[in-house]
Amino acid sequence: MEYVEKKGLKISKFTLGTAQLGCDYGIANNTGRPSEHESLEILKSAAEGGINSYDTSSGYELSEEILGKFFNGNSNRLGNPVIITKIFDFDFRSKQTIKQSIFRQVEDSLRKLKLSKIPVLMLHYFSDYEKGGAYVIECLRELKACGKIDKIGISLYAEDNINMILEEDLFEAVQIPLNIFDHRLINSGILSEFKKKDMIVFVRSVYLQGLFFLDSNDLPVNLRSAKDYLVKLHELAKRAGMSVAQLCTSFVKNLDGITSLVIGCETVKQIRENITLIEDSKAISKEIYSEIFDYYANMPQKIINPILWSKS
Repeated sequence: MEYVEKKGLKISKFTLGTAQLGCDYGIANNTGRPSEHESLEILKSAAEGGINSYDTSSGYELSEEILGKFFNGNSNRLGNPVIITKIFDFDFRSKQTIKQSIFRQVEDSLRKLKLSKIPVLMLHYFSDYEKGGAYVIECLRELKACGKIDKIGISLYAEDNINMILEEDLFEAVQIPLNIFDHRLINSGILSEFKKKDMIVFVRSVYLQGLFFLDSNDLPVNLRSAKDYLVKLHELAKRAGMSVAQLCTSFVKNLDGITSLVIGCETVKQIRENITLIEDSKAISKEIYSEIFDYYANMPQKIINPILWSKS
């Protein structure tokens, strides 16, 4: 497994997304949430495959507890995993209630994960930072100063007034959506700005929550407008001599400034396949790269933003 060393952390190029281990997640997920035993087997396969980075959230139902159960007592043997978790939806009635809700969520995550310090804590939504402003930052600084958090970051869904993030020196990590369909943060120059600031950059939605694997002739009504784009994706993969998964993985992994790809799995088979995809990532020809950027420029928001799928 390839690793990136940044900000004092050694992070595997593949970060296992664990939303699927805590709740039903993903448009192409036909198996539902794995059992606890299956989840522990997935985590075991991930660790054996060299993955040391795991993405979760206080909002992913049982995910934090499953991670805590797996790593409890095994962290040294498994190389001190880099666990990224997220907090959200603070009580903004007063400074006191903001602080209480932030501290409570952090303590709950520490308890569930069975950790004394969270390696990377992220704000799940930019709106919580925007509403709470300097006081949210003050609370996070206090938690870091007392040893509850190592690195602090934020999960972004679009441009989200990126200058505010870049100007705040507390943020050392970000999680962003980026894939073959979604080039917003590349075209806007934001990815380059993150690199200049030497930020840890986690990329999610590499497979656009599984949309890339759906049959283009059997799409849900609200995503039928994606049909031609999916047909083109399969054509590009065939011409590149790759599977769709390999093309999607290689496209993101080889972009400059990316630290780690956040990819979720529902089965041991999937985790092993994805480890192979990351380890055997192939170069994409300049011709195919150029065609990807040309064809998928200015993609409709209702396709690239899963939040809008239910509203289409």
